[in-house]
Amino acid sequence: MPKPFSRREAVLLLLLVAVGISLLFAGPLFGDRSVLSVRTDDPRFDMRPWATGDARLQSPINPIAPDIDAFTLPGMMRARQLEQSDGSAFWDPSQLLGYPLAANIPWPVSGVQTWLVPRALESLTGRAFDPVDLMDVQLALHIGLALLLAYRACRKLRCEPAFAAVGAIGFAFCAWTSTRWHAPQIVFTTVWWPAQYTALIWMRQGFVRRGLLEGAAVTGLMVLSGFPQVGLILTLLTLGLGLLDPALLKLRRLAALALMALLGLGLAAPQLALSSGAYEQSLRNDPGVQASNAARGLPAESLLGALLPQAFGSPPDFSMPDAPAATMEEWLPQRLWWSHEIQNSVVENALYPGLMLLVLLVVALRRGVDGRARALALAGIVTVAGAILAPYAVERVPALSRLAAGNVKRALVIVGATLPLAGALALQALSGGRRRLPWVWAALLAALLLAAPVAALGIDDDAAPRWAAMLLRQSLRQLVVLAAALGALWLVARLGRWLPGGAGDDDPPLDADGFPPGPHISSLTAWRLKDLVAVGRLARWLPALVLAADLVPLSLAFNPFPRQVQPFASTPSLQALAARPGRVVLYGENPSLLLPTAAALHGVSSLAGIAPMVPARSAELMACIEGSLFDLRDPRVGAPLKRRESLTHPLLDLLAVHTVVHADPELPGATGWETVFANEHENLGALARPAAGPRAFWSGGARLVPDPAERLALLAARDFDGHATVLVEQPLTASLPERSPTPALPVSVEGGATALRLEVQAPGPGLVVLTDSWDPGWSATLDGAPVPVLRAHHALRAVEVTAGAHLIEFSYAPPGYALALGVAWGCLGLLGVLALSVLRDVLAKRGAAATGGADPSAAGGGEGSGGDPGSGDGSGGSGGSGPAGGASTRARRDRWAHLPEGFEPPAMPRVVAELGAFQHESVTVIIPAYDDTPQLRRAIWSIRSTADMPFQLVVACARQSVAKNRNLGLSRARCDLIFFMDDDVLLPPGWTSRMLSLLAARDDLGAVSAHLTFSDGSPQTRRSDLAPGEFWQITIPGTCFCFSRQRITGAFFDENYLGSQWEDTDFMWQLHKQGLVTGVTGDVCVVHDHNDAENKWLQQNGEYFHGKWGSWPSEDDTFSISPEGYAAYRPTSLPGAEVAADEGAAADGPREWDERASDQDAGEHGTGAG
Repeated sequence: MPKPFSRREAVLLLLLVAVGISLLFAGPLFGDRSVLSVRTDDPRFDMRPWATGDARLQSPINPIAPDIDAFTLPGMMRARQLEQSDGSAFWDPSQLLGYPLAANIPWPVSGVQTWLVPRALESLTGRAFDPVDLMDVQLALHIGLALLLAYRACRKLRCEPAFAAVGAIGFAFCAWTSTRWHAPQIVFTTVWWPAQYTALIWMRQGFVRRGLLEGAAVTGLMVLSGFPQVGLILTLLTLGLGLLDPALLKLRRLAALALMALLGLGLAAPQLALSSGAYEQSLRNDPGVQASNAARGLPAESLLGALLPQAFGSPPDFSMPDAPAATMEEWLPQRLWWSHEIQNSVVENALYPGLMLLVLLVVALRRGVDGRARALALAGIVTVAGAILAPYAVERVPALSRLAAGNVKRALVIVGATLPLAGALALQALSGGRRRLPWVWAALLAALLLAAPVAALGIDDDAAPRWAAMLLRQSLRQLVVLAAALGALWLVARLGRWLPGGAGDDDPPLDADGFPPGPHISSLTAWRLKDLVAVGRLARWLPALVLAADLVPLSLAFNPFPRQVQPFASTPSLQALAARPGRVVLYGENPSLLLPTAAALHGVSSLAGIAPMVPARSAELMACIEGSLFDLRDPRVGAPLKRRESLTHPLLDLLAVHTVVHADPELPGATGWETVFANEHENLGALARPAAGPRAFWSGGARLVPDPAERLALLAARDFDGHATVLVEQPLTASLPERSPTPALPVSVEGGATALRLEVQAPGPGLVVLTDSWDPGWSATLDGAPVPVLRAHHALRAVEVTAGAHLIEFSYAPPGYALALGVAWGCLGLLGVLALSVLRDVLAKRGAAATGGADPSAAGGGEGSGGDPGSGDGSGGSGGSGPAGGASTRARRDRWAHLPEGFEPPAMPRVVAELGAFQHESVTVIIPAYDDTPQLRRAIWSIRSTADMPFQLVVACARQSVAKNRNLGLSRARCDLIFFMDDDVLLPPGWTSRMLSLLAARDDLGAVSAHLTFSDGSPQTRRSDLAPGEFWQITIPGTCFCFSRQRITGAFFDENYLGSQWEDTDFMWQLHKQGLVTGVTGDVCVVHDHNDAENKWLQQNGEYFHGKWGSWPSEDDTFSISPEGYAAYRPTSLPGAEVAADEGAAADGPREWDERASDQDAGEHGTGAG
């Protein structure tokens, strides 16, 4: 097994990642390139104000990700602009009649990416970062972070460094390329997930508090780093994986898992409060929108992209001289399988994890591989299946659409997160030849690659030959990658068996000619072992190199790093519009004539707009003009007005629309309106609307209309005067006529985005209406006294006033934000206390290790406790506080075992040749014990004195049931090969390899037990004649047995058994249920110092066993002699009874362990039998 992830390895990894990222992102970081801007144009977007000469010559900021052009990048720039001018970015009045900007930015305002990173960089460099430069730095940092965190997670999963590199490379570049259209904000969330999964590993190993601390902190960072929706999806994934892990199905660990999620979400409570409040008021909350989102699943045809990543083309292809089609909408796959929705395109459905990971997927699903690999792989498979089947499920069960708060395909981030880690675990199992390569699966992949261009050629379409030729080129490339992947995996599987068990281990023993003992390399006799080791160690890195050669070029094709352009520079058109009063409205077919968020950077206010969560009431009000301006299938982008008569609608006058932006040369003549500008250079013009009203006004007339449909019908009528009659939903304090007796009076408005001052000289009682959208976060004062903010004209704000001069002040505070902020600070404080607790324990254990303390209660709870099971040098792990920690192992051994002379067993060879696939493996020996006793110390001495293989010793000593202690020991075990020993056994020389040789020889053997005897040599089994070399197939006890964790599936010790008895039989029956056999070997006889004391749990546990399995073991399945035989036995004196009189042991005294401390205090001692 590989060594633990060390500090030295971490430093080396950090340096390698820094160098790699610097080389990969050299152009954007150090040159004039950018990860966002490209020189090619996107046929879907015609960004008119920023065009030069021809409207299509200027490139969008990033045609690969239209969200960045239209909203994300300008939204972030606008948020920073508002914070600098107004103090906060909670509200932006520049589009959609005003909307909660902070709740809509994919980079949360309170998040790490939006503020902390820019401010840190600006503080270090002393200059303000250009927003695109900032994106360059952030993406480079996050890809590097993804590499580091994924590598660390794989190493915590006990993967070797070379195989952890596969998981790291696969995760980082899958996260970058699989998000496609929404890159990079989804990447910024996804990269934190390996750290969240590492928290599960900490808990599984018994470090519950450390796992809770890391998991909660990372959960908060995930939600605050990018798409909150993606962070929630990945958190649900982690919780699901935790619930599927039997080692975590304990009350304490389940509670920690739930607390991890709660504390993490508590840290992100401010952003969640913003997002949930905006969602509740938005079009996204509409049942029709939810049904549309839920029905927008992953087309089954998209699975072709999992084999051929560019099977459907990429966005830059459509701007090249040899583009596959004039536009993406005209491209053959788009016409065949997808709609014209921008979220249902060849780009949005991209999915490619890498051929290396696809090959390893089948290995991960095989029986015998680490169960966590299977869980990770199944999570990815189930996610893809769910995304495909979602539309059919919603069609049959419409209520499911309520679960779709966004695009169903957001869940596909799970694929890019889980498959790389599953691949690393599968590769670990494949090394050393313990698992066969999936040749049949690889042949099927090759056949599909060859069949794809042939199938495309058979489509009855003029574009089919071109697409088939494109697929043929890609298929040939993928076949080369597949061959390289199979070659690398074959070398790992073939040569790995001659390597030591982990990185940095000593070479196996050689004979006089420099060969390892045994006949297993007879086919390679030309090679000396040192040659095999050198080649094998290099071969382990080949899968990582092949995967990098596959994914890195695709990532660079996805983000080609062209020359950087200035984002949203000022133009004469924008300067003219900024000088105009009121709002502007677009007219025509192209919504990109004026991107509202980008235009807001230059002081332009738009009627419609772009936002992930458009206020529903504002959208309904604007729909009164000529129908809905928002497509419910994707309600983010407001469409321009398309009918000329709509430009004269009185509702535009009410909403203070003073300017029409258009690209229609005939419009000025048709309307006769004043021309604001006509820029032929930009093919863009603007007209002044003559009858537009003010932003705020006083009216003395009001009409109560509680029914929304009636209100909207009145507002849509062209003869309705919204200035004379204000529609309200609740009764007013004063009785107002339906129509104002005096004309409406304009009201001056001063202030910023979240604080406004309105001064009015009211001629009589009435309403002051502000033509900005209503939101529950708005409050108002009238002459210093709080007054309610009324909802007027369905979506606008109003305050009731009396006659006279008044000062009205509006202020905005997101509802629930203050409370959420308090929750976040509280959770941060709790995590701080938890961090201090973990740090105190780590420092205490290191201090104990430095002073050479031998108390077994100090062992196993901190970092580095226990020895390295693969070291084989007779020393424990560095930094451990147990009896085997550091260089004082030999001294501690003297304190642990003072046994009489004459009991020392003879030395045995380290490894025997019969171990086969287990050659050069290490083992974990687990002793479940209830307390620290002389018998326990004698058993530890016996193990150390007689083992002939490198081992990790775990003493699971806690005052709880044997089943709980057995599972506790398993959770701390680092090796695949497990030995369970009772604390009252004495072992013969060479027991380790002798028992494993039988396990290695039979693939159907689940567990093998030693032959148990009394101290006088009489057998404790019904077979007194069990000869050396003989195997007795029977249900075995848990006294002294071994098994391979990779061979069994999901077996565990049922903790419903109280005390002791029957839990071991239950475990063996689980193995029988899997088709495995158990039995006793005659090669190893173990002295079992049996205690004849009555077990009070025997009958109760037996009844539970019978209720669970429905039967008792048959007589032929009974291992032990009769109870009468035990009663007749009289124990003889065994050596080692005086261990309790050891002066050091008496001084230390046994530790009083209890269940509360058991997870942290399980003793873990490691050594190698040199």
